[in-house]
Amino acid sequence: MANMPVPALIDDPLSTGAEPPAHPSYPQPPTAAVAARPRTPAELSAAGLTWIHLDSPDALTAGNLAERFGWHPLDVEDVLSKRQRPKVDDYVDDGYLFVVLHFPVYDPTVGRLNAAELDVFVGPDYLVTLPTITLGPLTRLYQRCEENESFRDDLFAKGSGRLLYELLDDLFDYCFPILDKIGRKLDLLEDDVFEGRSDEVVRDLSSAKQEIISYRKIIKPERSTLRLLERHVERFLPEELDLYFDDIVDATERIWDMLDNYKEVVEALEGDERVGDLAPPERCPARAHRVLGDHPATDADHRRLRHEYPLPGLRHRVGVLGDLRPDGCCSRRHACVLPFEEVVVSSRV
Repeated sequence: MANMPVPALIDDPLSTGAEPPAHPSYPQPPTAAVAARPRTPAELSAAGLTWIHLDSPDALTAGNLAERFGWHPLDVEDVLSKRQRPKVDDYVDDGYLFVVLHFPVYDPTVGRLNAAELDVFVGPDYLVTLPTITLGPLTRLYQRCEENESFRDDLFAKGSGRLLYELLDDLFDYCFPILDKIGRKLDLLEDDVFEGRSDEVVRDLSSAKQEIISYRKIIKPERSTLRLLERHVERFLPEELDLYFDDIVDATERIWDMLDNYKEVVEALEGDERVGDLAPPERCPARAHRVLGDHPATDADHRRLRHEYPLPGLRHRVGVLGDLRPDGCCSRRHACVLPFEEVVVSSRV
């Protein structure tokens, strides 16, 4: 796994008494001769419970944690792999759960939503959180536990299952502001379409659609995973707290419902004739005759236009354009905007 920036709550070896680097003019030992050292994870303990946290763990640190807690080697491989599907593995005999979950994060380098992975190990007296990148709500909860002793003692006394609930609750609460931002963008798009104010509606609509697709790809497998987690985490929860995870499941269903509503708004806007009127002709094959000349557009012309004028913001596009009517136009009014199931968005973390 690629090296990630070390978060502030992890000690930097250069600031903990390690010797400074040698002067560049002095002879340096070969790089291969320098033994790799495991990173030190952050660790808190109270009321018989330990929380260990580390962003983007390396192989040596993950191996040391596995040896300490008795994790299965396949779990360590999953932690170190680039991407795992959301899942819950219950090791009843060994007394722990291994959970993989994904959360949406905005990646400014590519200008779209990507999935951040969180790997969690839940035992009777410990919780280990290993995200692939820094997750703000998770880091803030850890720092609060670190700085507020009474809060830490009260939370840790309720067990590892309740601590897991608190961090998941914070992470899913963080998902709603992202949804609100998409909703505001769609509201502005509707105003632009209805008032004919913008000549960039097709581009902005495509961008909003891509965000919704990326979000749906993250949340869809999460729904069944959280229902499974709700059943298996019960043994780590006090009896009076066994309904808490219903709240997490409900949150994911609300997120999914909002995404469905946004999907319907985008599809309605795509079907609006005013969108086609605002689109540049080279972006809408239904107006291809303005680019190709007076002769009716053929199916080959449509494929060429799709290849030469891809919609901005979409890295991969698959599927075929609509059938041609006798007059040479698309059977769909706006074949330049492909439906949700025909768009493939490549994602990376």
